[in-house]
Amino acid sequence: MTGYRGTPGDSYKPSNGCEGIDFMDQFCAHCVKDKALNGEKDPDICDGDDYCGIIAASMLYKIHNKGYPPEWVYDDEGLPTCTAFEAVPEPDQSVTLSECEHCLTRWICLR
Repeated sequence: MTGYRGTPGDSYKPSNGCEGIDFMDQFCAHCVKDKALNGEKDPDICDGDDYCGIIAASMLYKIHNKGYPPEWVYDDEGLPTCTAFEAVPEPDQSVTLSECEHCLTRWICLR
């Protein structure tokens, strides 16, 4: 995401759908708090605890509403961030595909 820089600490709300998708690709898709977006679980079998409520609240509430997520703010450099972001751990590089318990074959991993 480039371009506009906000005031550090101010609430952040994507200005349009494309900006929102970019933001979620940068944060939500790599966060442990949303198992559907990070690919850990199939969305068809996820329950409420598998989703991050911040995403829904960001779409449901206007930026100055009490329910808008305080986690979506501009960082010290004026860039959008999510203060609740927790990165999905990197896969264990010591396990080869042939040793992985999730793999059907050397080329098909179910993770």
